[in-house]
Amino acid sequence: MRLFNFDLIPALLLFSICLIAPACSSSQQLTDNSVFKKLKAAHPDVAHEKALDKFLQQLETTIEAHAWDQLFTLCDKAHFRSQYLIGIQPPQYLAEIMGIHQKDNKINPSNHPVNYENLNTIKELSYTETTWDAVTGWVVVKGLLSLTTEKELEFTTYITVKEGAYYLIGAVG
Repeated sequence: MRLFNFDLIPALLLFSICLIAPACSSSQQLTDNSVFKKLKAAHPDVAHEKALDKFLQQLETTIEAHAWDQLFTLCDKAHFRSQYLIGIQPPQYLAEIMGIHQKDNKINPSNHPVNYENLNTIKELSYTETTWDAVTGWVVVKGLLSLTTEKELEFTTYITVKEGAYYLIGAVG
């Protein structure tokens, strides 16, 4: 029995390097001051300017590296559990979290369930805007996902703040 999957070493090294050297990430600060002001009002204990940009860089690097296990650690645990308990499988959950499991914006256009092979066609994530949803109190991040198939999908994810940390979250059901 192996305690560690040594095949993950290249991906972990790439992930670590990109966290240390932000220049390897194509994301730039795209969050305007109005979002930060609303975040500060709702969660004054967090240094949002640095924390949110770092979270977005980590999210981008994780998706582009296909580090799906790492992406789960960025998701709200209670939300994932609730979705899993109603039958949403992990690859479909990640597709839903990225907004790429919707009628006209699917990573898997067939009627087959989303799988990791589908997710592994993601080549690049580029952010286009970050806004604040006053109803939910979530940060809304939009962008584009380029796929190896030369197709582009719209990327939309929601970020919540819990106990001073950011987590990806989505609808229930």
